[in-house]
Amino acid sequence: MDIVRDVVTNPLIIGIVSALPLAWLDIQLPGWLLTSGNYFASLSLPLALICIGGSLSLTAARESSALALSASLWKVIVMPVTGVAAAIALGYRGAELGILMLFLASPTAAVAYVMARGAGGNERLAASIIMLSTLISLLTISVGVLVLKSLALI
Repeated sequence: MDIVRDVVTNPLIIGIVSALPLAWLDIQLPGWLLTSGNYFASLSLPLALICIGGSLSLTAARESSALALSASLWKVIVMPVTGVAAAIALGYRGAELGILMLFLASPTAAVAYVMARGAGGNERLAASIIMLSTLISLLTISVGVLVLKSLALI
């Protein structure tokens, strides 16, 4: 029963379910509300990263470094290489392949920290994974785009 309560009170799920009727009925929100929402959205990632950075500690990072590093490498190297290779085998080329590579190689979302904390999980490990995957993805995305361009696949 606790799981049902947690799912029903999850802010992400509440937001998605609240937006479904608007999408189904093709209701357009007023311009002022969209502008306000865009301002809020522009601030949410930097604020989330500041909160994540504030929760990082060197001892926690050292304790979970191997696990965080392996999860980050899996996220920004193994998944993109595997996914792009499969997409190439299926005949994808051009913008679709590039977008797929960017999608798969993007760092772990900041909401993973919020979800881990809300679920009573290891939020420090989640913060470490977000930090490492963000740093590593700077290099891997650049290399991925360079390789795909040099092979004339995008």
